Amino acid sequence: KFLSLESELAYSKNDINTFSRYDAKDDNSFAGRAKLKGNIPLSKDSIPKWVLRTTAGIEARDSNFNPIENYRSVEFDRDWNTRNKGFRGNEVASNLGFDFRRKKYGNINIEGQHYIIGGDYEGLRGALNGQWHQKGFQGILDASYLSSKAADRNEFVRHRSEFSQSIGWFKIGYKDDHELNRYTSNVLDPISYQFFDYQVYLANSDSIKNQYRVFYRERYDKKSDSTRLTPVAKARSIGGEVKFTQWKRQKLNFITSYRELRIQNPNLIAQAPENTLLGRIEHELKILKGALTLNTFYEVGSGLELKREFLYIQVNDGQGIYTWIDYNGDGVKDLNEFEIAQFVDQASYIRVFTPSNEYVKTFSNEYNQSIHWRPDRIWASKKGFLKLLSRFSDQARVRINRKTNTFDGVDAFNPFRSAIGD
Repeated sequence: KFLSLESELAYSKNDINTFSRYDAKDDNSFAGRAKLKGNIPLSKDSIPKWVLRTTAGIEARDSNFNPIENYRSVEFDRDWNTRNKGFRGNEVASNLGFDFRRKKYGNINIEGQHYIIGGDYEGLRGALNGQWHQKGFQGILDASYLSSKAADRNEFVRHRSEFSQSIGWFKIGYKDDHELNRYTSNVLDPISYQFFDYQVYLANSDSIKNQYRVFYRERYDKKSDSTRLTPVAKARSIGGEVKFTQWKRQKLNFITSYRELRIQNPNLIAQAPENTLLGRIEHELKILKGALTLNTFYEVGSGLELKREFLYIQVNDGQGIYTWIDYNGDGVKDLNEFEIAQFVDQASYIRVFTPSNEYVKTFSNEYNQSIHWRPDRIWASKKGFLKLLSRFSDQARVRINRKTNTFDGVDAFNPFRSAIGD
């Protein structure tokens, strides 16, 4: 009554060279899995409040099995730290789980897992996840610990959580994301890292049509210096979002944030300190029974980006784009002395961009406007010329991107200003 058994067997044939009779022993392969599930009431009520849902499963497949499409979870190789590692061998994965479920409130799930890939990899993983809703409180947790052995030993700790409490029209919340990924052999591998990202926020409750949210966020990053994980960067952000959804024919969103990044160890991270400002407005308007739809998007921002440096390289005559004109007669090829060649035989240089370690401040903005006209919404039942027009639709879009490294007041965020200084 409380137990169920699921099983599945698969066969694949992947003949890399159909026209050859040799080396065909790896063409055929098999895989199989089985899962046993059980529901155990934890009370004697006719409808028990607490139920324990147990799960035991095993999966096996040989090294040459080639599924038509991926049947595992998207984060499977990420959970086991096997992504892009090239491990080969027969695979065996097993798990045992206990899910405590409380009617109307939520669940708490505890699971143990084991995974082997031939002789290349072996891992043990413990997971804890669940969610809970009660009297305005909401909580979500997803945590795991992995210990694996391959060429290096690996410890992988990660968790994501979010907790909030509704108080009248308000909701106060906390959200975080943490990962600690250590690879060790004789030393701490340079790819080891740790980050902790958390935020606190104040938002409206779900009962209010319009939505608003303000938040404060911090992120800490650490990287390996071969002996330990050393702090390398700290970022702080503050921002807000407002969504007006109570109108019948239009929607309006405002988003803004400010981010400050501080570099604590420039020897371990190739990034510069920066202060970033971002603002966005999105508006959608539908009129004439939805026949005319207008979408407006406007975004402004400021930050740092790598300075682009370039040099001119001489090539065979006629194979380049630029020519050199020695304006000052000093025989030195200055960057401002190269022009686009007027004649093919003078095109002896090409321009090549080179990487730079210097960052420059930039101010950017983007404007998007779209218009969608669908006359069938209002003229489909008409006759004559209007009926003919209802068979057509039209869509127009305009997009403007502007970026400058000079702050000239409001003009720095004006997408329609075409004049850009040298």
